[in-house]
Amino acid sequence: MSVFIEEHRKVFILALVIVLITFSFVMLLFEAKDSRAETLITPIDSVSVESNQ
Repeated sequence: MSVFIEEHRKVFILALVIVLITFSFVMLLFEAKDSRAETLITPIDSVSVESNQ
């Protein structure tokens, strides 16, 4: 029985690590999308501000 628990503990830890890596990767992707959107938006904003003046 203890061998059974040890084997499943390894699998559980492995699954947990995979989930954490996937989650952090997804967060990095979302952050990259946000920063890209901001860099696209800022030049448009500065142009519109200049035309208003």
